Amino acid sequence: MAQRPAYGALSPEMQQLLARYVNRKAVHGPYRVLRHAPFPIEDYLLQLCRRGVLIAHGNLGEHPVARTLTSADWGGLEIAVGGEQRRLSVWRIGRVANSVKGDFENVRVERDAVLREFPAEIPSPQRLPIAATDDAARAVIRQALNDSEGFVGQEKGAEIVRDAIPGFPKKRAMQLVKELTGNDKPGPKGPRRNRADNRAR
Repeated sequence: MAQRPAYGALSPEMQQLLARYVNRKAVHGPYRVLRHAPFPIEDYLLQLCRRGVLIAHGNLGEHPVARTLTSADWGGLEIAVGGEQRRLSVWRIGRVANSVKGDFENVRVERDAVLREFPAEIPSPQRLPIAATDDAARAVIRQALNDSEGFVGQEKGAEIVRDAIPGFPKKRAMQLVKELTGNDKPGPKGPRRNRADNRAR
């Protein structure tokens, strides 16, 4: 390795690490994509493209202008490792080969669309949206009952459910509160009697 002035300023340990890195052997063998049975990524990507969740663009052969791959196109295509470089490529179904390029070249998807489907950071459990189901609402109500020592009014319970599950129907939430508490009263209605009046009676 040809030495430069800055190289001499490095510590012996850093010189050794740098020399080892520069003189490292090239990686041999074809590029490989490991297929994991519990989550085959190429099958998942194909389904996203077929459903229009990911919109891909690709080139046919040597044609310089890319075209959008539609859901109809994806119905006859598959994503698989192939070609001389053994890379993920887009092929007509049943036409995967090792000696030629994929049927579509330079297939790409917009970065923002990919990040929407595969976020760089996993959302914390508190930030994950809750499905608006009765079971999810019941779970919220049970937690509220635990937090309030066993009782929540229908109005208050419905408010708690709708805070946790935006868009959940208020009347249905009140019914579920009633179901879990056995309380028929939705909450106070109208002005209460004056305490002095109550004592006088």
